[in-house]
Amino acid sequence: MDLEEEEGWNQDSEPSLDYLQTPTVDQTSQNPVLQCILNVSEAPLIEQEGTEWQIEDPDLMPTFDDWLVVYLFSTSNGTPIPAPTFDSDQFLKEFFQLPAFIRLVALATCTIAVSFEKSLVYYKRARKAAIRAVSETPTHQTVQALVILYTYLGYIGQPALVEPLLKIAMHLIQALRLDIDPVDSPWLFHLNLTPRQKEDRRCAFWAAYSEILCEAATSPKLVDVPINSNKMKGRSTVYDGSQLIFEENPFVQSLCTLHTVIIAIKKAFVVAPKTSNELIASETVAELQSKMMQAQSQLPTEQTFGSRQNYQTT
Repeated sequence: MDLEEEEGWNQDSEPSLDYLQTPTVDQTSQNPVLQCILNVSEAPLIEQEGTEWQIEDPDLMPTFDDWLVVYLFSTSNGTPIPAPTFDSDQFLKEFFQLPAFIRLVALATCTIAVSFEKSLVYYKRARKAAIRAVSETPTHQTVQALVILYTYLGYIGQPALVEPLLKIAMHLIQALRLDIDPVDSPWLFHLNLTPRQKEDRRCAFWAAYSEILCEAATSPKLVDVPINSNKMKGRSTVYDGSQLIFEENPFVQSLCTLHTVIIAIKKAFVVAPKTSNELIASETVAELQSKMMQAQSQLPTEQTFGSRQNYQTT
């Protein structure tokens, strides 16, 4: 049979390449995963930091499978879920440009509830990336990664590694001046930070500060905390258009106040009073009791245990 007579073949026409065509706008809009992948893959290389090209360790390189893990964990049908520690939507958009340490710590946490073995693989890769991170310039995202790693280590039962992480976080908060609110930080003005970016820095501070205080308050040792929240604004709700990015969380700020009082009590009674009368008559006790009651009164009602009606008996 002559090839020209074969059905579907015409010498004067070119074969169809429909299967190679880029998906239409309608097609991508119906598939949020595809839309996000296209957005990430179209990010220009010039936006990536670094001018030297070198062979990268495969363990530290991002993949679309890794990106999909974070996507499925941090979104609901394509809509980002506000995270307490960082801007989850921006994290997805910048995933392939983020330092390996930050990416892999997040991946270890995202997979722990699904596959403990896979989570450990990501954790081991994150430890390798941490060696390189020492030579990189730290940012507020480094602090966020340390908080996530702190939570992860607590979950897998590695408390011995927690204290050094929080010490590093405290040092970075001081070095990066994260304990001063972005609106009151002249050294940041030239960056023209958006409300969303400012709130991301606040998230980094409050996430780390709350964990540092909690650890200091519950540790059997006396832990010195050289930072405070006096110059910081509380967490607030931030939208980007109609999309919710951050949610207000007054409980974190109130809990920090409560833990600060507990730490003060620990410091005041490193040496126990000689007698019970000395304890009762102490002005320090009265002052600390007043601060404790004030701190407890600041806790949101829905977050406190044993509200008045719970104690009513019939």
